[in-house]
Amino acid sequence: MARKPKPIDPEQKYLSPRQAARVLGISEFLIYREVAAGTVPHRKIGTRILIPVSWVSGELGNKVI
Repeated sequence: MARKPKPIDPEQKYLSPRQAARVLGISEFLIYREVAAGTVPHRKIGTRILIPVSWVSGELGNKVI
């Protein structure tokens, strides 16, 4: 059984790849592929990948998440 996704906190500055994929309506695999290709801005802290909310909202046409 799939876990129910947590709502995204509007104060959050970064999203996980899973959250970004859900917001953008694309697969998580595609996010990881584009991170590896360098087309998605991100920060890496250890093995954790963080994607800026500002980039995700820009991809949605500046809609507030």
